Amino acid sequence: MAKRNAMAVLEKEKGDLHKVIPPLVNAGGQKLAATELNVSQATISEWLTRNRYVRKVQYVPLEAQPE
Repeated sequence: MAKRNAMAVLEKEKGDLHKVIPPLVNAGGQKLAATELNVSQATISEWLTRNRYVRKVQYVPLEAQPE
């Protein structure tokens, strides 16, 4: 059975979710964040979408190799 108030309960336990969820997702993905917070990956995905987070991939040059 789904937890209808999972995010409200989580916010009471962990505080500001903007300081909790994004670092976990950035460190290991939505599945890791969901496992750590004991919610589903879909719950994490929905929270990110509702709060206007987007995935951004960035390419940067490698440092020059010494000769």
